[in-house]
Amino acid sequence: MIKDKEKTKKKLIEQYTDTTDYKKTGRSEREYILEMKFLADTAMDFVEFPSEKDIFQYIGEKVQEIIGDAVIFVNEFDKERDGFVVRYFEGFKGKMKKVLSIIGKDPNKMVYKIGDSEISGQKSKVSVKEGKAILLSGKLTKWPGGFTELSSRYLAKSVLQILEKVFSLGEVYMIGLSRKGEILGEVIILLRGQNEIKNPDFIETFIKQASIALLQKKTEEALRQSRQEFISIFRDNPEAIVYVDEKGIILDINLRFSELFGYSLEEIKGKNINSGIIHPPDKIKEGKDLDNKALSKGYVNFETIRKKKDGTLFPVSISGSPILIDGKPRGIIGMFADITERKKTEEQLKESFKKLQKTIEVSISAISLITEARDAYTAGHQRRVTKLAVALAKEMGFPKDKIEGIKIAALIHDVGKINLPAEILSKPGKLSEVEFNLIKNHSQIGYDILKKVDFLWPIAEIVFQHHEKINGSGYPRGLKGDEILLEAKIICVADVVEAMSSHRPYRPALGIGKALEEISQNKGILYDPEVVDVCLKLFKEKGFKFES
Repeated sequence: MIKDKEKTKKKLIEQYTDTTDYKKTGRSEREYILEMKFLADTAMDFVEFPSEKDIFQYIGEKVQEIIGDAVIFVNEFDKERDGFVVRYFEGFKGKMKKVLSIIGKDPNKMVYKIGDSEISGQKSKVSVKEGKAILLSGKLTKWPGGFTELSSRYLAKSVLQILEKVFSLGEVYMIGLSRKGEILGEVIILLRGQNEIKNPDFIETFIKQASIALLQKKTEEALRQSRQEFISIFRDNPEAIVYVDEKGIILDINLRFSELFGYSLEEIKGKNINSGIIHPPDKIKEGKDLDNKALSKGYVNFETIRKKKDGTLFPVSISGSPILIDGKPRGIIGMFADITERKKTEEQLKESFKKLQKTIEVSISAISLITEARDAYTAGHQRRVTKLAVALAKEMGFPKDKIEGIKIAALIHDVGKINLPAEILSKPGKLSEVEFNLIKNHSQIGYDILKKVDFLWPIAEIVFQHHEKINGSGYPRGLKGDEILLEAKIICVADVVEAMSSHRPYRPALGIGKALEEISQNKGILYDPEVVDVCLKLFKEKGFKFES
Protein backbone atom coordinates (compact mmCIF):
# COMPACT_ATOMS: atom_id res chain seq x y z
CA MET A 1 0.00 0.00 0.00
CA ILE A 2 1.19 3.56 -0.68
CA LYS A 3 3.06 4.87 2.37
CA ASP A 4 3.39 8.62 1.89
CA LYS A 5 -0.26 9.52 2.41
CA GLU A 6 0.02 13.31 2.12
CA LYS A 7 2.11 13.03 -1.04
CA THR A 8 -0.42 10.64 -2.54
CA LYS A 9 -3.31 12.91 -1.57
CA LYS A 10 -1.61 15.92 -3.18
CA LYS A 11 -0.79 13.95 -6.33
CA LEU A 12 -4.35 12.74 -6.76
CA ILE A 13 -5.78 16.23 -6.24
CA GLU A 14 -3.27 17.73 -8.70
CA GLN A 15 -4.26 15.05 -11.17
CA TYR A 16 -7.81 16.36 -11.01
CA THR A 17 -6.98 20.10 -11.06
CA ASP A 18 -4.55 19.67 -13.96
CA THR A 19 -7.29 18.23 -16.15
CA THR A 20 -10.25 20.33 -14.99
CA ASP A 21 -10.98 23.99 -15.51
CA TYR A 22 -14.00 24.40 -13.27
CA LYS A 23 -14.84 27.80 -14.78
CA LYS A 24 -15.44 26.14 -18.14
CA THR A 25 -17.75 23.53 -16.62
CA GLY A 26 -20.23 26.08 -15.43
CA ARG A 27 -20.01 24.83 -11.85
CA SER A 28 -19.64 27.26 -8.96
CA GLU A 29 -16.50 27.61 -6.93
CA ARG A 30 -18.35 26.07 -3.99
CA GLU A 31 -19.23 23.00 -6.07
CA TYR A 32 -15.64 22.80 -7.18
CA ILE A 33 -14.35 22.93 -3.59
CA LEU A 34 -16.81 20.22 -2.55
CA GLU A 35 -15.62 18.03 -5.41
CA MET A 36 -12.00 18.67 -4.38
CA LYS A 37 -12.80 17.65 -0.82
CA PHE A 38 -14.64 14.55 -2.08
CA LEU A 39 -11.62 13.52 -4.16
CA ALA A 40 -9.21 14.22 -1.32
CA ASP A 41 -11.28 12.15 1.10
CA THR A 42 -11.73 9.24 -1.30
CA ALA A 43 -8.03 9.41 -2.19
CA MET A 44 -7.12 8.92 1.47
CA ASP A 45 -9.75 6.20 1.82
CA PHE A 46 -8.13 4.33 -1.06
CA VAL A 47 -4.66 4.82 0.42
CA GLU A 48 -5.77 3.34 3.74
CA PHE A 49 -8.32 0.91 2.30
CA PRO A 50 -8.74 -2.03 4.72
CA SER A 51 -8.27 -5.50 3.25
CA GLU A 52 -11.58 -6.79 4.61
CA LYS A 53 -13.67 -3.98 3.07
CA ASP A 54 -15.38 -4.49 -0.31
CA ILE A 55 -13.80 -2.02 -2.72
CA PHE A 56 -16.53 -2.61 -5.33
CA GLN A 57 -19.22 -1.65 -2.84
CA TYR A 58 -17.25 1.48 -1.91
CA ILE A 59 -16.94 2.49 -5.58
CA GLY A 60 -20.65 1.92 -6.15
CA GLU A 61 -21.68 3.91 -3.10
CA LYS A 62 -19.45 6.86 -4.06
CA VAL A 63 -20.69 6.91 -7.67
CA GLN A 64 -24.25 6.88 -6.30
CA GLU A 65 -23.29 9.80 -4.06
CA ILE A 66 -22.01 11.76 -7.07
CA ILE A 67 -24.86 10.92 -9.47
CA GLY A 68 -27.82 10.93 -7.13
CA ASP A 69 -30.94 9.15 -8.37
CA ALA A 70 -29.67 6.23 -10.48
CA VAL A 71 -29.11 2.48 -10.53
CA ILE A 72 -25.41 1.66 -10.28
CA PHE A 73 -23.73 -1.62 -11.23
CA VAL A 74 -20.07 -2.24 -10.40
CA ASN A 75 -18.75 -5.28 -12.24
CA GLU A 76 -15.43 -7.07 -12.01
CA PHE A 77 -13.74 -8.49 -15.11
CA ASP A 78 -13.15 -12.24 -14.76
CA LYS A 79 -10.26 -13.31 -17.03
CA GLU A 80 -11.03 -17.01 -16.75
CA ARG A 81 -14.63 -16.56 -17.91
CA ASP A 82 -13.77 -13.67 -20.25
CA GLY A 83 -16.64 -11.59 -18.97
CA PHE A 84 -17.96 -9.41 -16.16
CA VAL A 85 -19.54 -10.54 -12.92
CA VAL A 86 -21.66 -8.23 -10.78
CA ARG A 87 -19.87 -7.36 -7.55
CA TYR A 88 -22.21 -4.62 -6.33
CA PHE A 89 -25.38 -2.84 -7.41
CA GLU A 90 -27.28 0.03 -5.82
CA GLY A 91 -30.46 1.97 -6.52
CA PHE A 92 -33.35 -0.48 -6.48
CA LYS A 93 -34.64 1.10 -3.24
CA GLY A 94 -35.49 -2.09 -1.37
CA LYS A 95 -37.19 -3.64 -4.40
CA MET A 96 -34.64 -6.39 -4.96
CA LYS A 97 -37.22 -9.14 -4.44
CA LYS A 98 -39.38 -7.55 -7.09
CA VAL A 99 -36.40 -7.35 -9.47
CA LEU A 100 -35.68 -11.05 -8.97
CA SER A 101 -39.32 -11.98 -9.52
CA ILE A 102 -39.38 -9.99 -12.78
CA ILE A 103 -36.15 -11.24 -14.36
CA GLY A 104 -36.31 -14.75 -12.89
CA LYS A 105 -32.57 -14.96 -12.20
CA ASP A 106 -29.96 -13.48 -9.86
CA PRO A 107 -27.83 -10.79 -11.59
CA ASN A 108 -24.95 -11.70 -9.29
CA LYS A 109 -24.69 -15.16 -10.85
CA MET A 110 -24.62 -14.05 -14.48
CA VAL A 111 -21.55 -13.44 -16.66
CA TYR A 112 -21.73 -10.39 -18.93
CA LYS A 113 -19.58 -10.13 -22.05
CA ILE A 114 -17.91 -7.16 -23.70
CA GLY A 115 -19.71 -6.23 -26.90
CA ASP A 116 -20.83 -8.99 -29.27
CA SER A 117 -22.34 -11.75 -27.18
CA GLU A 118 -24.98 -13.85 -28.86
CA ILE A 119 -27.49 -14.72 -26.17
CA SER A 120 -31.20 -15.11 -26.80
CA GLY A 121 -30.48 -14.54 -30.49
CA GLN A 122 -29.48 -10.91 -29.84
CA LYS A 123 -26.29 -9.16 -30.85
CA SER A 124 -24.85 -5.97 -29.40
CA LYS A 125 -24.57 -2.82 -31.51
CA VAL A 126 -21.09 -2.43 -30.04
CA SER A 127 -18.36 -4.84 -31.18
CA VAL A 128 -15.92 -6.47 -28.78
CA LYS A 129 -13.16 -4.20 -30.08
CA GLU A 130 -15.30 -1.07 -29.63
CA GLY A 131 -16.41 -2.21 -26.17
CA LYS A 132 -12.82 -2.70 -25.01
CA ALA A 133 -11.83 0.69 -26.42
CA ILE A 134 -14.61 2.36 -24.42
CA LEU A 135 -13.58 0.63 -21.20
CA LEU A 136 -9.88 1.45 -21.68
CA SER A 137 -10.49 5.10 -22.58
CA GLY A 138 -11.32 6.18 -19.04
CA LYS A 139 -14.17 8.27 -20.44
CA LEU A 140 -17.78 8.19 -19.32
CA THR A 141 -19.61 6.97 -22.43
CA LYS A 142 -23.29 6.94 -23.27
CA TRP A 143 -24.29 3.41 -24.33
CA PRO A 144 -26.13 3.37 -27.69
CA GLY A 145 -29.61 1.90 -27.46
CA GLY A 146 -29.90 2.41 -23.72
CA PHE A 147 -30.91 -0.17 -21.15
CA THR A 148 -32.89 -2.37 -23.55
CA GLU A 149 -30.00 -2.75 -26.00
CA LEU A 150 -27.46 -3.27 -23.22
CA SER A 151 -29.46 -6.04 -21.57
CA SER A 152 -31.35 -7.63 -24.47
CA ARG A 153 -28.59 -10.22 -24.89
CA TYR A 154 -29.40 -11.57 -21.43
CA LEU A 155 -33.09 -10.91 -20.81
CA ALA A 156 -36.26 -11.01 -22.88
CA LYS A 157 -37.45 -7.68 -24.29
CA SER A 158 -40.76 -7.91 -22.42
CA VAL A 159 -38.89 -8.28 -19.11
CA LEU A 160 -36.70 -5.26 -19.92
CA GLN A 161 -39.73 -3.12 -20.68
CA ILE A 162 -41.24 -3.99 -17.28
CA LEU A 163 -37.97 -3.08 -15.51
CA GLU A 164 -37.72 0.21 -17.41
CA LYS A 165 -41.28 1.12 -16.41
CA VAL A 166 -41.07 0.01 -12.75
CA PHE A 167 -37.78 1.82 -12.10
CA SER A 168 -38.22 4.70 -14.58
CA LEU A 169 -34.91 3.88 -16.27
CA GLY A 170 -33.52 6.36 -18.78
CA GLU A 171 -30.11 6.82 -20.36
CA VAL A 172 -27.26 4.37 -19.75
CA TYR A 173 -23.63 5.37 -19.21
CA MET A 174 -20.58 3.19 -18.86
CA ILE A 175 -17.00 3.78 -17.75
CA GLY A 176 -14.21 1.26 -17.44
CA LEU A 177 -12.13 0.51 -14.39
CA SER A 178 -8.78 0.07 -16.11
CA ARG A 179 -5.10 0.61 -15.54
CA LYS A 180 -2.00 0.24 -17.73
CA GLY A 181 -3.99 -1.21 -20.60
CA GLU A 182 -5.71 -3.81 -18.43
CA ILE A 183 -9.49 -3.93 -17.95
CA LEU A 184 -10.26 -4.50 -14.27
CA GLY A 185 -13.99 -3.88 -14.28
CA GLU A 186 -16.72 -1.45 -15.26
CA VAL A 187 -19.26 0.89 -13.74
CA ILE A 188 -22.69 1.02 -15.39
CA ILE A 189 -24.97 3.94 -14.56
CA LEU A 190 -28.71 3.64 -15.29
CA LEU A 191 -30.22 7.12 -14.93
CA ARG A 192 -33.85 7.55 -13.88
CA GLY A 193 -36.34 9.48 -15.96
CA GLN A 194 -34.86 12.71 -17.34
CA ASN A 195 -31.95 12.80 -14.91
CA GLU A 196 -28.65 13.91 -16.47
CA ILE A 197 -24.96 13.64 -15.60
CA LYS A 198 -23.72 17.18 -15.09
CA ASN A 199 -20.12 16.52 -14.07
CA PRO A 200 -18.62 13.68 -16.18
CA ASP A 201 -15.04 14.89 -15.65
CA PHE A 202 -15.53 14.61 -11.88
CA ILE A 203 -16.76 11.02 -12.22
CA GLU A 204 -13.88 10.18 -14.59
CA THR A 205 -11.31 11.47 -12.10
CA PHE A 206 -12.87 9.48 -9.28
CA ILE A 207 -12.94 6.34 -11.44
CA LYS A 208 -9.26 6.90 -12.27
CA GLN A 209 -8.57 6.99 -8.53
CA ALA A 210 -10.66 3.87 -8.05
CA SER A 211 -8.83 2.05 -10.86
CA ILE A 212 -5.45 2.76 -9.25
CA ALA A 213 -6.75 1.51 -5.91
CA LEU A 214 -8.39 -1.56 -7.46
CA LEU A 215 -5.20 -2.57 -9.28
CA GLN A 216 -3.24 -2.04 -6.06
CA LYS A 217 -5.73 -4.17 -4.13
CA LYS A 218 -5.61 -6.91 -6.77
CA THR A 219 -1.81 -6.82 -6.73
CA GLU A 220 -1.77 -7.00 -2.94
CA GLU A 221 -4.27 -9.86 -2.97
CA ALA A 222 -2.22 -11.77 -5.54
CA LEU A 223 0.90 -11.12 -3.47
CA ARG A 224 -0.86 -12.20 -0.29
CA GLN A 225 -2.11 -15.37 -1.93
CA SER A 226 1.31 -16.05 -3.42
CA ARG A 227 2.88 -15.49 -0.01
CA GLN A 228 0.40 -17.85 1.63
CA GLU A 229 1.08 -20.50 -1.00
CA PHE A 230 4.82 -20.03 -0.53
CA ILE A 231 4.50 -20.31 3.25
CA SER A 232 2.34 -23.42 2.90
CA ILE A 233 4.79 -25.06 0.50
CA PHE A 234 7.72 -24.00 2.67
CA ARG A 235 6.27 -25.17 5.99
CA ASP A 236 4.59 -28.40 4.86
CA ASN A 237 7.17 -29.61 2.36
CA PRO A 238 8.39 -33.18 3.04
CA GLU A 239 11.93 -32.09 2.12
CA ALA A 240 14.21 -29.97 4.31
CA ILE A 241 14.12 -26.32 3.19
CA VAL A 242 16.20 -23.31 4.23
CA TYR A 243 15.71 -19.68 3.20
CA VAL A 244 18.87 -17.55 3.16
CA ASP A 245 19.57 -14.00 2.00
CA GLU A 246 22.01 -13.19 -0.80
CA LYS A 247 24.90 -13.28 1.69
CA GLY A 248 23.98 -16.74 2.96
CA ILE A 249 22.44 -15.58 6.26
CA ILE A 250 19.75 -18.02 7.39
CA LEU A 251 16.32 -16.36 7.61
CA ASP A 252 14.02 -19.36 8.04
CA ILE A 253 13.90 -23.16 8.03
CA ASN A 254 11.01 -25.61 7.91
CA LEU A 255 10.20 -28.45 10.31
CA ARG A 256 11.80 -31.10 8.11
CA PHE A 257 15.08 -29.14 8.10
CA SER A 258 15.04 -29.15 11.91
CA GLU A 259 14.37 -32.89 11.94
CA LEU A 260 17.09 -33.65 9.40
CA PHE A 261 19.90 -31.46 10.71
CA GLY A 262 18.92 -31.29 14.39
CA TYR A 263 18.80 -27.49 14.69
CA SER A 264 15.86 -25.36 15.83
CA LEU A 265 15.16 -22.05 14.08
CA GLU A 266 16.33 -20.17 17.18
CA GLU A 267 19.71 -21.93 17.08
CA ILE A 268 20.41 -21.34 13.42
CA LYS A 269 18.63 -18.12 12.41
CA GLY A 270 21.00 -15.26 11.62
CA LYS A 271 24.00 -17.52 11.07
CA ASN A 272 25.75 -17.97 7.75
CA ILE A 273 24.84 -21.31 6.21
CA ASN A 274 28.38 -21.66 4.84
CA SER A 275 30.10 -21.16 8.18
CA GLY A 276 30.37 -24.90 8.82
CA ILE A 277 27.02 -25.39 10.57
CA ILE A 278 25.87 -28.05 8.13
CA HIS A 279 29.08 -28.51 6.13
CA PRO A 280 32.06 -30.78 6.74
CA PRO A 281 35.25 -28.64 6.71
CA ASP A 282 36.16 -29.76 3.18
CA LYS A 283 32.72 -28.80 1.81
CA ILE A 284 32.50 -25.14 2.93
CA LYS A 285 33.96 -23.75 -0.31
CA GLU A 286 31.64 -26.06 -2.24
CA GLY A 287 28.66 -24.57 -0.38
CA LYS A 288 29.70 -21.00 -1.22
CA ASP A 289 30.20 -21.94 -4.87
CA LEU A 290 26.73 -23.51 -4.99
CA ASP A 291 25.16 -20.35 -3.54
CA ASN A 292 26.96 -18.15 -6.07
CA LYS A 293 25.88 -20.44 -8.89
CA ALA A 294 22.24 -20.36 -7.71
CA LEU A 295 22.29 -16.55 -7.59
CA SER A 296 23.92 -16.17 -11.01
CA LYS A 297 22.62 -19.15 -12.99
CA GLY A 298 19.14 -19.42 -11.48
CA TYR A 299 19.08 -23.07 -10.43
CA VAL A 300 21.44 -25.72 -9.08
CA ASN A 301 21.08 -29.41 -8.38
CA PHE A 302 23.90 -31.31 -6.75
CA GLU A 303 24.66 -34.43 -4.73
CA THR A 304 27.18 -34.13 -1.93
CA ILE A 305 27.79 -34.67 1.80
CA ARG A 306 26.44 -32.55 4.66
CA LYS A 307 26.74 -32.63 8.44
CA LYS A 308 24.13 -32.89 11.19
CA LYS A 309 24.29 -31.04 14.50
CA ASP A 310 25.74 -34.15 16.19
CA GLY A 311 28.50 -34.36 13.58
CA THR A 312 27.00 -37.22 11.56
CA LEU A 313 27.88 -36.99 7.88
CA PHE A 314 25.27 -38.11 5.36
CA PRO A 315 24.64 -37.88 1.59
CA VAL A 316 22.17 -35.28 0.33
CA SER A 317 20.69 -34.05 -2.91
CA ILE A 318 20.63 -30.22 -2.91
CA SER A 319 18.40 -28.04 -5.09
CA GLY A 320 18.77 -24.27 -4.96
CA SER A 321 16.75 -21.48 -6.59
CA PRO A 322 17.07 -17.70 -6.20
CA ILE A 323 14.36 -15.49 -4.72
CA LEU A 324 13.88 -12.62 -7.18
CA ILE A 325 12.54 -9.22 -6.13
CA ASP A 326 12.14 -6.67 -8.92
CA GLY A 327 14.15 -9.02 -11.11
CA LYS A 328 17.14 -9.07 -8.76
CA PRO A 329 18.23 -12.05 -6.61
CA ARG A 330 17.60 -11.29 -2.93
CA GLY A 331 18.06 -14.73 -1.45
CA ILE A 332 18.04 -18.47 -2.06
CA ILE A 333 15.65 -21.29 -1.28
CA GLY A 334 17.70 -24.42 -0.64
CA MET A 335 16.12 -27.87 -0.54
CA PHE A 336 17.89 -30.87 1.00
CA ALA A 337 16.85 -34.49 0.45
CA ASP A 338 18.44 -37.22 2.54
CA ILE A 339 19.58 -39.84 0.00
CA THR A 340 21.20 -42.24 2.48
CA GLU A 341 18.82 -45.10 1.66
CA ARG A 342 19.10 -44.45 -2.06
CA LYS A 343 22.90 -44.53 -1.85
CA LYS A 344 22.75 -47.79 0.09
CA THR A 345 20.49 -49.27 -2.56
CA GLU A 346 22.81 -48.02 -5.30
CA GLU A 347 25.81 -49.59 -3.57
CA GLN A 348 23.93 -52.86 -3.18
CA LEU A 349 23.01 -52.77 -6.87
CA LYS A 350 26.62 -52.01 -7.82
CA GLU A 351 27.82 -54.90 -5.69
CA SER A 352 25.20 -57.21 -7.19
CA PHE A 353 26.21 -56.07 -10.66
CA LYS A 354 29.88 -56.72 -9.91
CA LYS A 355 29.04 -60.22 -8.70
CA LEU A 356 26.88 -60.83 -11.76
CA GLN A 357 29.62 -59.47 -14.01
CA LYS A 358 32.17 -61.74 -12.32
CA THR A 359 29.85 -64.72 -12.79
CA ILE A 360 29.41 -63.84 -16.46
CA GLU A 361 33.17 -63.44 -16.92
CA VAL A 362 33.85 -66.80 -15.28
CA SER A 363 31.15 -68.44 -17.40
CA ILE A 364 32.43 -66.82 -20.60
CA SER A 365 36.00 -67.83 -19.78
CA ALA A 366 34.83 -71.39 -19.17
CA ILE A 367 33.02 -71.46 -22.52
CA SER A 368 36.12 -70.06 -24.21
CA LEU A 369 38.37 -72.67 -22.61
CA ILE A 370 35.99 -75.50 -23.53
CA THR A 371 35.96 -74.29 -27.14
CA GLU A 372 39.74 -74.02 -27.34
CA ALA A 373 40.26 -77.35 -25.55
CA ARG A 374 38.81 -79.09 -28.59
CA ASP A 375 41.38 -77.44 -30.89
CA ALA A 376 44.93 -77.57 -29.54
CA TYR A 377 46.28 -75.62 -32.52
CA THR A 378 44.08 -72.60 -31.86
CA ALA A 379 44.47 -72.59 -28.05
CA GLY A 380 44.49 -68.96 -26.87
CA HIS A 381 43.17 -67.68 -30.23
CA GLN A 382 39.98 -66.17 -28.74
CA ARG A 383 41.92 -64.51 -25.90
CA ARG A 384 44.40 -62.93 -28.31
CA VAL A 385 41.55 -61.75 -30.57
CA THR A 386 39.90 -60.29 -27.46
CA LYS A 387 43.04 -58.38 -26.51
CA LEU A 388 43.29 -56.78 -29.97
CA ALA A 389 39.52 -56.13 -30.26
CA VAL A 390 39.45 -54.37 -26.88
CA ALA A 391 42.51 -52.29 -27.82
CA LEU A 392 40.81 -51.29 -31.09
CA ALA A 393 37.58 -50.31 -29.29
CA LYS A 394 39.47 -48.19 -26.74
CA GLU A 395 41.46 -46.43 -29.45
CA MET A 396 38.24 -45.73 -31.35
CA GLY A 397 36.73 -44.07 -28.27
CA PHE A 398 34.10 -46.65 -27.34
CA PRO A 399 32.46 -46.15 -23.90
CA LYS A 400 33.35 -48.63 -21.16
CA ASP A 401 30.07 -50.54 -21.33
CA LYS A 402 30.41 -51.16 -25.08
CA ILE A 403 34.03 -52.23 -24.67
CA GLU A 404 32.81 -54.79 -22.13
CA GLY A 405 30.34 -56.13 -24.71
CA ILE A 406 33.09 -56.43 -27.35
CA LYS A 407 35.30 -58.21 -24.82
CA ILE A 408 32.64 -60.84 -24.10
CA ALA A 409 31.75 -61.33 -27.77
CA ALA A 410 35.40 -61.71 -28.76
CA LEU A 411 36.10 -64.24 -25.99
CA ILE A 412 33.41 -66.57 -27.33
CA HIS A 413 33.23 -65.61 -31.01
CA ASP A 414 34.16 -69.20 -32.03
CA VAL A 415 31.83 -70.92 -29.53
CA GLY A 416 30.00 -72.49 -32.48
CA LYS A 417 33.04 -74.70 -33.16
CA ILE A 418 32.07 -76.72 -30.08
CA ASN A 419 29.66 -78.67 -32.33
CA LEU A 420 32.23 -79.36 -35.06
CA PRO A 421 34.20 -82.63 -35.27
CA ALA A 422 37.65 -82.28 -33.65
CA GLU A 423 39.33 -83.99 -36.61
CA ILE A 424 38.15 -81.21 -38.94
CA LEU A 425 39.36 -78.49 -36.57
CA SER A 426 42.82 -80.10 -36.34
CA LYS A 427 43.12 -81.40 -39.91
CA PRO A 428 46.66 -80.59 -41.14
CA GLY A 429 45.87 -80.47 -44.85
CA LYS A 430 43.52 -78.45 -46.99
CA LEU A 431 39.82 -78.77 -46.11
CA SER A 432 37.36 -80.17 -48.63
CA GLU A 433 34.42 -78.03 -49.74
CA VAL A 434 32.09 -80.01 -47.47
CA GLU A 435 34.44 -79.61 -44.50
CA PHE A 436 34.86 -75.88 -45.14
CA ASN A 437 31.09 -75.45 -45.29
CA LEU A 438 30.88 -77.16 -41.90
CA ILE A 439 33.51 -74.75 -40.54
CA LYS A 440 31.58 -71.77 -41.97
CA ASN A 441 28.49 -72.97 -40.10
CA HIS A 442 30.11 -72.22 -36.71
CA SER A 443 28.80 -68.60 -36.78
CA GLN A 444 25.21 -69.85 -37.06
CA ILE A 445 25.77 -72.47 -34.35
CA GLY A 446 27.29 -69.84 -32.06
CA TYR A 447 24.30 -67.56 -32.62
CA ASP A 448 21.86 -70.38 -31.86
CA ILE A 449 23.70 -71.16 -28.60
CA LEU A 450 23.88 -67.53 -27.41
CA LYS A 451 20.58 -66.02 -28.59
CA LYS A 452 18.69 -67.39 -25.58
CA VAL A 453 21.12 -65.75 -23.11
CA ASP A 454 19.90 -62.32 -21.91
CA PHE A 455 23.14 -60.32 -22.23
CA LEU A 456 23.30 -56.54 -21.77
CA TRP A 457 24.82 -56.34 -25.27
CA PRO A 458 23.93 -57.95 -28.65
CA ILE A 459 26.51 -60.73 -28.12
CA ALA A 460 24.70 -63.36 -30.19
CA GLU A 461 24.36 -61.01 -33.18
CA ILE A 462 28.02 -59.92 -32.99
CA VAL A 463 29.13 -63.57 -32.97
CA PHE A 464 26.74 -64.26 -35.87
CA GLN A 465 28.32 -61.45 -37.95
CA HIS A 466 32.04 -61.74 -37.19
CA HIS A 467 32.85 -63.37 -40.57
CA GLU A 468 30.78 -60.91 -42.64
CA LYS A 469 32.65 -58.58 -45.06
CA ILE A 470 31.57 -55.06 -45.97
CA ASN A 471 31.32 -55.91 -49.70
CA GLY A 472 28.88 -58.75 -48.97
CA SER A 473 31.33 -61.59 -49.69
CA GLY A 474 31.37 -62.86 -46.10
CA TYR A 475 29.26 -65.52 -44.40
CA PRO A 476 26.81 -66.80 -43.27
CA ARG A 477 24.34 -64.12 -44.53
CA GLY A 478 26.37 -62.02 -46.96
CA LEU A 479 25.68 -58.76 -45.10
CA LYS A 480 27.06 -55.47 -46.46
CA GLY A 481 28.30 -52.15 -45.07
CA ASP A 482 26.10 -50.72 -42.31
CA GLU A 483 24.13 -53.96 -42.10
CA ILE A 484 27.09 -55.24 -40.07
CA LEU A 485 27.50 -54.12 -36.45
CA LEU A 486 30.66 -52.08 -35.83
CA GLU A 487 31.53 -54.45 -32.99
CA ALA A 488 31.45 -57.36 -35.46
CA LYS A 489 33.66 -55.41 -37.90
CA ILE A 490 36.22 -54.90 -35.12
CA ILE A 491 36.27 -58.59 -34.18
CA CYS A 492 36.51 -59.52 -37.87
CA VAL A 493 39.74 -57.50 -38.32
CA ALA A 494 41.17 -58.75 -35.00
CA ASP A 495 40.31 -62.34 -35.99
CA VAL A 496 42.03 -62.08 -39.40
CA VAL A 497 45.18 -60.43 -38.00
CA GLU A 498 45.53 -62.98 -35.18
CA ALA A 499 44.80 -65.99 -37.44
CA MET A 500 47.30 -64.98 -40.16
CA SER A 501 50.05 -64.17 -37.68
CA SER A 502 49.66 -67.48 -35.80
CA HIS A 503 50.37 -71.13 -36.64
CA ARG A 504 47.51 -73.20 -38.02
CA PRO A 505 47.28 -76.99 -38.62
CA TYR A 506 47.11 -76.43 -42.36
CA ARG A 507 49.94 -73.84 -42.58
CA PRO A 508 52.75 -72.19 -40.62
CA ALA A 509 52.40 -68.65 -39.18
CA LEU A 510 52.50 -66.00 -41.90
CA GLY A 511 53.65 -63.27 -39.53
CA ILE A 512 52.22 -59.94 -38.47
CA GLY A 513 53.58 -58.18 -41.56
CA LYS A 514 51.51 -60.34 -43.92
CA ALA A 515 48.45 -59.92 -41.70
CA LEU A 516 48.73 -56.12 -41.78
CA GLU A 517 49.35 -56.23 -45.53
CA GLU A 518 46.12 -58.23 -45.97
CA ILE A 519 43.93 -55.74 -44.12
CA SER A 520 45.66 -52.77 -45.81
CA GLN A 521 45.09 -54.13 -49.31
CA ASN A 522 41.43 -54.91 -48.57
CA LYS A 523 40.62 -51.78 -46.58
CA GLY A 524 37.23 -50.53 -47.71
CA ILE A 525 36.66 -53.75 -49.68
CA LEU A 526 36.47 -56.50 -47.10
CA TYR A 527 37.27 -54.60 -43.92
CA ASP A 528 35.96 -51.40 -42.37
CA PRO A 529 38.40 -48.54 -43.24
CA GLU A 530 38.35 -46.92 -39.79
CA VAL A 531 38.98 -50.21 -38.01
CA VAL A 532 41.88 -51.00 -40.37
CA ASP A 533 43.48 -47.56 -39.86
CA VAL A 534 43.27 -47.88 -36.08
CA CYS A 535 44.67 -51.43 -36.22
CA LEU A 536 47.68 -50.32 -38.30
CA LYS A 537 48.25 -47.43 -35.86
CA LEU A 538 48.21 -49.81 -32.88
CA PHE A 539 50.89 -52.05 -34.36
CA LYS A 540 53.06 -49.45 -36.10
CA GLU A 541 52.84 -46.50 -33.70
CA LYS A 542 51.56 -47.80 -30.37
CA GLY A 543 53.70 -50.96 -30.24
CA PHE A 544 50.83 -53.42 -29.82
CA LYS A 545 51.90 -57.08 -29.62
CA PHE A 546 50.13 -60.40 -29.14
CA GLU A 547 51.15 -62.45 -26.15
CA SER A 548 53.20 -65.48 -27.18
